[in-house]
Amino acid sequence: MVTGGNLKHAAALLSERQKECLRLVGQGLRSKEIGPILGLAPGSVDTYIKAAVARLGVSDRRVAARILAEFELSQRLGSPPEPLPPTAELAADGFQQEPQGFWKQALTLPPIGGHSNDLSVRERLLATLRVACVMTGVAAGFILLFVGALRALS
Repeated sequence: MVTGGNLKHAAALLSERQKECLRLVGQGLRSKEIGPILGLAPGSVDTYIKAAVARLGVSDRRVAARILAEFELSQRLGSPPEPLPPTAELAADGFQQEPQGFWKQALTLPPIGGHSNDLSVRERLLATLRVACVMTGVAAGFILLFVGALRALS
């Protein structure tokens, strides 16, 4: 029987067709109702479900459907995050920073959340100035776009 640690191997044990049948069993459908949905005869649906029940080592189709549902839920909720690209360097404070030139560093916005704010007064003023400059540029861009659109329409 598939339990606990073996639950992560449940998907490898079942074919995609068996999973489709078990998902519909989990919704409370019978083989006669599943057949037309998947384009199968009810006997074929029974064959897929019996094979899935046997592979999982359980005695009931509903238990097999529950095991598959729990496995798929754990995959959606518990999947590990994708690793960060290796191009970033680890800074002295333990956070990753990419190599930056003067302009890129001057226009980089301050970090949002994730760690305590230990910036000095000077660094805070510079961060505020950077945000103000970026927002001014964005606003000017929208104004130019709007004026251009008005001229094109008239």
